[in-house]
Amino acid sequence: MTPARELPPLDELTWDQMAGRACVWCKSLLTTGAVSVGTICDRDGAHVLDTEVWACPPCDAGEKPYQDSRPAAGSLEGQRPGGRIPNQKKEITMSVLPVIARALITDAQFTSCCITVMDANPDMSEEMAGRIVEDSLKFVAACAQNPATGLAPSRIVDEGWHALILHTATYAELCERLGSFVHHFPGYDPTNYDPPIIDRTRETIAALGYPADEELWGPPSDETLVSVAAKCQHAPDCTIVITPKPKPGASGAVA
Repeated sequence: MTPARELPPLDELTWDQMAGRACVWCKSLLTTGAVSVGTICDRDGAHVLDTEVWACPPCDAGEKPYQDSRPAAGSLEGQRPGGRIPNQKKEITMSVLPVIARALITDAQFTSCCITVMDANPDMSEEMAGRIVEDSLKFVAACAQNPATGLAPSRIVDEGWHALILHTATYAELCERLGSFVHHFPGYDPTNYDPPIIDRTRETIAALGYPADEELWGPPSDETLVSVAAKCQHAPDCTIVITPKPKPGASGAVA
């Protein structure tokens, strides 16, 4: 039996490796067939930094040698937030999205957002909260990657979007890496529900390679999969007005 391959320390990983976009061993960007190879456990004081990592099929099968992921001295490559190089900022816009949407943020960030959803909905299961947060990540990615397309979340998915936004640092970092800041303007009229916009949103999400969780994208009613605290219902004329990086200060999602 082949022994398990040793995972590198967390502080040796690049941004892409930490987010599940690149192989934990060879650093190549992941496409299809990526394999979850374990969790690197780490702490910073009271903060749990445990991170699930992924590998390309050749590395998982032991067909490629380990490549040291540490950057060369003086290089910005691979630096994490609060890295060792002061007064410099690394460009971290995603050129390739991770295989699974939940890898758009770290495991710790994802768990914290799920807890926020459950705090607002005390009877909700952890599994359901995770589904909602994951589809909200798909929605934000779709908006950021398609700034000229009018998109809107379902009321259930909107609950996860609210949780992401409440994590201001996580949300700002996510939008920066996606290339555009996606703003949220709440709306409370239940008649705002418009199936064509929801269908277009699900199709746009699918075009990114993320299947929408169909049970979370239904109309607001007493017979939906789950009841949520969020009362937002985004408008029929919903338009996502993105803030591109070169043009800070634009508005956002009309609700």
